[in-house]
Amino acid sequence: MPQIVFIGLGNMGFQLIKHVHREAPEHGFTTTGIDLDPDKRAAAEGAYGLKTVPGLAEIDGKIDVLCLSLPDGKATTAVLGDEHLRELLQGSVVLDFSSISPIDARKIAQDMETIGVAYFDAPVTGEVQRGSEGTLVTMVGGDSDRFTEYAWIPSAFSRSV
Repeated sequence: MPQIVFIGLGNMGFQLIKHVHREAPEHGFTTTGIDLDPDKRAAAEGAYGLKTVPGLAEIDGKIDVLCLSLPDGKATTAVLGDEHLRELLQGSVVLDFSSISPIDARKIAQDMETIGVAYFDAPVTGEVQRGSEGTLVTMVGGDSDRFTEYAWIPSAFSRSV
């Protein structure tokens, strides 16, 4: 079954994964959450029944969709620079829900293109409560034709995409 891996189970990521994990099976996907913090992993497992792991080394098989909810462009760049991850991502899609600069997003998109990965800069606006309610606004930049297949993911937690 195709796999969605969601990195970043902090305040906002914890809310986003709830909606994605709930809707993933009807779209034919499994979900796995990653966070370095064992308390955040335990909270997501307990609240949503989400499978979680502490890092990329524990991911088996190809990642079809990688979702990110990270603090900044530096964190996104570091995660996407991981060689093991780059192997698992070839030919897949990255939806980056982090708030990063447009300059970082363009650099990351160009880098991902070199390994055949479609990168979508998709920051969310709204507070954590709106994330919980599924009423965020998500702004997406990237190849609109390729995005259509994955639009259900931000639509799961957004009133507008």
